[in-house]
Amino acid sequence: MIQPYSWRDFKIKQPKEQSTVAVILCAGIGERLKPITDYIPKPLMEINGKSALQYNIELLHRYGIFKPNIIINTYHLSHHFHSFTKDVVFSYEPHLKGTAGALKKVEKWLSNPFIVMNGDTITNVNLQNLLNAHKQAGNIATVFTHHDAIHTGGIYVFDKIVLSYIPPHEKYSIKDDLIPRLLKEKKDITLFKSDDYYFDIGTLEGLKKAKEFFEN
Repeated sequence: MIQPYSWRDFKIKQPKEQSTVAVILCAGIGERLKPITDYIPKPLMEINGKSALQYNIELLHRYGIFKPNIIINTYHLSHHFHSFTKDVVFSYEPHLKGTAGALKKVEKWLSNPFIVMNGDTITNVNLQNLLNAHKQAGNIATVFTHHDAIHTGGIYVFDKIVLSYIPPHEKYSIKDDLIPRLLKEKKDITLFKSDDYYFDIGTLEGLKKAKEFFEN
């Protein structure tokens, strides 16, 4: 069994100025996939022999992002993640903080800018192009999407100033709270649109589409 790491027993160094940190969000309970997710977390369900989490880690490795600059937050069935991989640093949440609240918890370890990935989304988006688009636009947030800032491909790039819009002691969501707040306060958000695929496996329909895609 692989030795688990946590913030308590892994003394992570502050990222170098040019190192990009990525957070993979894996704490969700998976209500829409119950009873499957009573036994296995969504990001660890297999699609064509690999879990969604493994696809995400491999995508980050492809663009030169490795531990300790890969962080995943956990809550539901967290021990499954600890035994799955040693290629990340874990941030365990004893109480769910929401997808945005999870970022606030690891604030001092984040780079500027930093990447956020939904752990239940599989994509082949070009992360370097995404980062370049973010820096060139000069906005505080960039969203990979085929549609709009709310209905996304599950990948974001944020400047650290975004964290000041996240309440420190509330459960706070990126999709439902943070992005709408930024839009309401007239903060410009870059929409990175490309032909890269993405699959949200958080529903039975999305899981089925992902399996059919990779099987073919």
